[in-house]
Amino acid sequence: MRQADVLSRFLHEFDKLYPKLAFRSMRRVSSGGIGPARLQLQLQMGASATASLDILAVGEGGEQAVLRALERLPLQETRAKGLVPTLLAPQMSPEGQQACEQANVAWLDLTGNAHIETEGLFYVVQRHRAESTPSSGVQTPFEGKAERVARTLLMHPRRRWRMRELAAEAQISLGLASMVTTTLAEGRLVVKGRDGLQLFDPGGLLESWAQAYDIHRSAFRVFRVDQPAGSLIGKLQRAFPAKTESYALTLWSATSAYLPSEISPHRMALYWDGVPDDVGSALGLDEDRGDTYVFVFNPYDESVFWGAQAAAPGIALVHPCQLYLDLGCGDEQEIALAQRVREKLLGW
Repeated sequence: MRQADVLSRFLHEFDKLYPKLAFRSMRRVSSGGIGPARLQLQLQMGASATASLDILAVGEGGEQAVLRALERLPLQETRAKGLVPTLLAPQMSPEGQQACEQANVAWLDLTGNAHIETEGLFYVVQRHRAESTPSSGVQTPFEGKAERVARTLLMHPRRRWRMRELAAEAQISLGLASMVTTTLAEGRLVVKGRDGLQLFDPGGLLESWAQAYDIHRSAFRVFRVDQPAGSLIGKLQRAFPAKTESYALTLWSATSAYLPSEISPHRMALYWDGVPDDVGSALGLDEDRGDTYVFVFNPYDESVFWGAQAAAPGIALVHPCQLYLDLGCGDEQEIALAQRVREKLLGW
């Protein structure tokens, strides 16, 4: 589930989910232009019990997603401000709950469950018990190397596959390819039979993947500079002319190359398979000064680069599917850009 959708449902259904709690104040927190995932909220229960939460929304409440989110939380900084670090998930799994409680982080979910334990407020509700995820088999076709199947199918939407061919193209084991495609077939996203496998609903597969995708799987650094993004791309081209397999533009940078009418002069983003400081040094970037923000992502999986396309000699763009996924993790403006990318570059 998209982080923006998690926050939206939380705000719209708050009174129903948490009837004993009330808002006292609320403030959206900018995450630097890559997602609407944070919210600062002051809650009250009864006449005097209050707590100020710094909430980070996550797309799923499984253990791995929660652990990744906990790594991103600035726990000491948040607590120093008198705020309670808090995760918000669609449904928090037992493993996710345990991870939060071990880190002394509060949590809520969209089924009405919650665990907030502070000096000013104690609120613990367990209305709906989440089932533990089975330890064997494919937990989700969009986690780890399993998602390479979706990526491969969407990059070749009309091709009919033999299972061995699909496994080889996706660079995964034959067993994993078989389990993932069985799951996709059960969801009526692919047709799987004796004569091979074919993608049945590319739009449905893309949307299912987007609901599970989180751009924050890839660690990133944020730099700043007093130059427009367009000039930085030229410097990147000159600095790394032989390394186009090691980086690819994404988010607003790739969108403006694919769709020139969509220009964002003060933001740049790329995946870089290396040390972010190498990009920072080559482009003359700083971490504290400048009007243009540069996001350097270290890809969580090498498949992020699959299908990268050349915008110009020495300039690579992520495949439109990857671009759609990345933009879909953003704010309302970026989600609208994602839809235009889908309409104009994918067509389904």
